[in-house]
Amino acid sequence: MGQPADRKIYLVLDFDECLFDHPEGLEPYFGVSYGETAIRLGCPLPRDEAIALARKSFQERGLSHYMFEKFGIDIKQLYNETHPYFFENYVLRFKDVISQYNNAAYFDNQNIEAAILTDGTTYWAQANLELMNLKKFFPDERIIGSDLLDYTFKHETKNGFLMALKSLGLTDDDLKEKRGSIFFVDDSVKNLKIPHDMGFHTVQVKKKTLETTHLEFIDYQYPTLWGFLDDLYAGKLAL
Repeated sequence: MGQPADRKIYLVLDFDECLFDHPEGLEPYFGVSYGETAIRLGCPLPRDEAIALARKSFQERGLSHYMFEKFGIDIKQLYNETHPYFFENYVLRFKDVISQYNNAAYFDNQNIEAAILTDGTTYWAQANLELMNLKKFFPDERIIGSDLLDYTFKHETKNGFLMALKSLGLTDDDLKEKRGSIFFVDDSVKNLKIPHDMGFHTVQVKKKTLETTHLEFIDYQYPTLWGFLDDLYAGKLAL
């Protein structure tokens, strides 16, 4: 890994499948956690059907909680309560794997200022950062979950991006002056248009399949966050 140039680099990072690489075997427990939490909140479905509905909701709508609203469940409450349940009951089964992640060197530099903007909850990022041995690089004010944004999401509004900039000591005016040093990184294409329009350099990271058609609101594409940071720190990007 190269070292950043002698100038500030500002990073706003998505969390899941960007900063937090899910360990093998974790993915199925997302649906399990939503289904089990929904039942606890009053969903009348049997466990297997509730889990299947959570997975269908994720596949069709991008998040696992939406389709439980028809049962009179407060889906914001469902979203908020699922994350600690998921962490405590399932993620901790993988703690030995997650704690072996070794990415601290990417952030242990005075020229790097980083914040997290996630469609998950603030708790979810905080708890997993502790397991990843990265929490010291992300103080609480730089971890922005959807619960701090009234459960609105990145593709819907620029409010989270403005909050992330503020946590880094920046404003949207700084995007014009320091654009070459301010990046937003996410695995989801739909989350990149708003920050690009605001003036961020946008980076899509996707392990499995990168977009094959160039989209004007994606500036860079990499299989992983770490590959992007390697090139950024080594000065290989034409900014």
